[in-house]
Amino acid sequence: SSNLDVGDTSDGTFSIVIPAAHSIKVLSPNGGEQFTTGSVQTISWSAEGIAVYLVEVSTDGGTTWTTLPASAIDGSAMTCKWTTPATASSRCLVRVSDANDATVSDTSDAAFSVTLATETPKITVTSPNGGENWQSGSSRAITWTSSGLTNVKIDYTVNDGSTWVSVVSSTA
Repeated sequence: SSNLDVGDTSDGTFSIVIPAAHSIKVLSPNGGEQFTTGSVQTISWSAEGIAVYLVEVSTDGGTTWTTLPASAIDGSAMTCKWTTPATASSRCLVRVSDANDATVSDTSDAAFSVTLATETPKITVTSPNGGENWQSGSSRAITWTSSGLTNVKIDYTVNDGSTWVSVVSSTA
């Protein structure tokens, strides 16, 4: 019997690659923020080893989730534009996940709020609104439409606004 020693080495070098870590961390909103209804907010996160993201929002403390459209997500910037809902909530959360592996995700550390936006007061006089000829001493209705206010003050002028006469100081 003879001992045969057979061996060979690689022709070149090679690498052993350790898979990149997959992680996500929600940066904003991450808890305590307060937004107004109907406002556009930017959701942001940091991540490693992820190419496609799934962004969801909950307004009931995480019981139900609404998926934001992929078109609102900028994966390279790790941001997503979100228009807050019309309904107020103090139990809002954001969850960002790897779209290809839902086990890799992060949720806001604490709830944030969406409060009702204050409506900008608006009033439009509907009568008289120009061109009317009212006879002195006659009784006529002054009408208007309004939003975002409860009472109005009514004044009139007969000299193009140089002086004003009060009709009523406050009325619904």
